Amino acid sequence: LMASRIPTAKTPAASGAPTFAESACPARTALDAAAMPAPVGAPEPRPALWIYQGRWPWVPDFRTLMPVHEVPPPRIHAVLGRLPKQGVGALAHGVLEVEAEREVVFRAEGEGGCQLWVQGAHILECEAGDCSGGRTYALRLAAGRHPWRACLTAPFVTLTADGRDLL
Repeated sequence: LMASRIPTAKTPAASGAPTFAESACPARTALDAAAMPAPVGAPEPRPALWIYQGRWPWVPDFRTLMPVHEVPPPRIHAVLGRLPKQGVGALAHGVLEVEAEREVVFRAEGEGGCQLWVQGAHILECEAGDCSGGRTYALRLAAGRHPWRACLTAPFVTLTADGRDLL
């Protein structure tokens, strides 16, 4: 490329579009309005939970650590209620079934830390204590099954999708 064709803050871009310095970056774009399609062959909506021991100054990606316990789906609620308030973490997987295209509001609330992904999109992140007032994120989802994954540190937050518990 010739130096005269490289866009700078003083010259417009070759395409006529404003340069990055001239444009504003909106919080929401047209892509945010489109529904996230359900992946083909998504698993049955059955949650899974793994428990980890340790203390972390942030919420780690527990997929990289060795769990101390795997919890079978029928026992998840009972086990979560009995875990200590510190020194433990959890990795949870599940599938959210959406009947028709709509905006789904995900919410994390509590004293612990949380990271939530829906189909690989990292939609919520809060370190310990950051979710005490609650954090929400609205995501437009197409009809179908949408896998989600959460990493949590004790004391565990409550995770909901449109007011229904994910765990």
